[in-house]
Amino acid sequence: MRDGTNVVVADNVVQGPWSNSIATTDLTHSQFRSNQLEGATFFGIRFATGPSFVPVSMTQNVFADNVVTGAGSAGILAQAACRNRFVLNSLNGNGGDIGLTLEATTGANTVVLPRSNTSAVIDNGSFDCDGDGQVDPNRITGPGRIRNNVALSLPADVVAGGSKRRFH
Repeated sequence: MRDGTNVVVADNVVQGPWSNSIATTDLTHSQFRSNQLEGATFFGIRFATGPSFVPVSMTQNVFADNVVTGAGSAGILAQAACRNRFVLNSLNGNGGDIGLTLEATTGANTVVLPRSNTSAVIDNGSFDCDGDGQVDPNRITGPGRIRNNVALSLPADVVAGGSKRRFH
């Protein structure tokens, strides 16, 4: 999905081995609800998957009640993302026991983890979303491990597939 406003992606079942079950770029005010995503090679949901002509590709979207399992790298990879909401997504059983990764190019996102969450959230977010010169932190609530400033070794397709920086 790319280049849209008020897009709704709901009640889908996607079974791998796709690279990513859902790949998104340049969406605002959109909703991803109650999708069952299983067995992606890299990520269940991946943001900013192609070239973008805007500085923040994903803004003010809602990801709620999705089930992501069996993804090779993590349940969700968010990059170039501000003011999105991740609400009660089941992200257990993904590679490295990582449910959600918020890259350095994220900020002001809200994450509400379900009680059943056992996966880790990596929050490397350090982006100034509103241009006031201050980092807008991501807000994460609920059970699970939250790790900050984690050096990532992302799969080659992420590095080669339009990412604006190199990961080590």
